Amino acid sequence: MSAMHKNSGKKERIIKAAMDVFAREGLQKGTVDRIARQAGVAKGTVYEYFPSKDAIFEGVLYAFFDSVSQNMKKALLLEEDPVRRFDTMVDLMFDQWDHIITHPDEYEWIILYEIFLYILRKQRAGETNPLLEDMMDQVFTIFEPLFDVIPEQNGKTPTDKRLKSYLLFSALDGITNYYFLLHARYEPLKMRQITKDFFKRGLGIEPASREDES
Repeated sequence: MSAMHKNSGKKERIIKAAMDVFAREGLQKGTVDRIARQAGVAKGTVYEYFPSKDAIFEGVLYAFFDSVSQNMKKALLLEEDPVRRFDTMVDLMFDQWDHIITHPDEYEWIILYEIFLYILRKQRAGETNPLLEDMMDQVFTIFEPLFDVIPEQNGKTPTDKRLKSYLLFSALDGITNYYFLLHARYEPLKMRQITKDFFKRGLGIEPASREDES
């Protein structure tokens, strides 16, 4: 068991070092040698965990998506009420972009987008990447726990929770991405509330009464 913990910690160090190196030098100029020095390990050790530089890219991206997915799912399961559960998810998605807006010196999201686009370009060139599909599957299941507490609307909505989770996450992800790009045009709290009200109406869930909230 101790070896597993040690290995896990070393892998995390390498991923964090890769983020630092890529932020300073870019994806192309950031070398495995520099990542190894930053992580305080031998170059051969990096290759034990990541057999290529592309594998490092994938490791960085996967670690981020896995962390976001697990944190969101945990937050959702803390709320039994469907309205509060949905509001929690919307707030988490807006919080992520608000943090980026208010911390322009942080680089993580830029590196992640660059890696994501790099992998997509390789896919368009005909190179398959099952990891990307696996990551998307994890993300698109985030909302599944939400539908455990939302009653079906008399057969009017599909019963496939994964499909509904995919559609809902995709819609909210698009909204929050455009919010990041155009946030100066909108009042942040008002944007959140309108988004919540719009989707809750479509999902058929209503806020708790004032008596319930008091």
